[in-house]
Amino acid sequence: MDSGGDERLAVRVGEEVAVTLEENRTTGYSWRLEIPGALLEMIGEDHSRSSDRAGAGGTVTFRFRASAPGEGRLVAIYERPWEHEPVRRRGWRIVVER
Repeated sequence: MDSGGDERLAVRVGEEVAVTLEENRTTGYSWRLEIPGALLEMIGEDHSRSSDRAGAGGTVTFRFRASAPGEGRLVAIYERPWEHEPVRRRGWRIVVER
């Protein structure tokens, strides 16, 4: 499972931030998020396909609004809900300033 390094995302209270991840929902995999609830509020989720062909993958973009100052970690886990081991994990260090 790749985890990548934590990328730092710095925003001010009230600003929006987005993360885009590759996915292929037709395989049963999807992203599960662990959101630092006191810092970020999810405001949207948009999916796009790379083509109109059956089984084509694409991307998902999660949009958040910074709701309180502080620091935390946003984690995205790519998994099939019925399996016990994720295949990918991404993390971001969130810094919300006043």
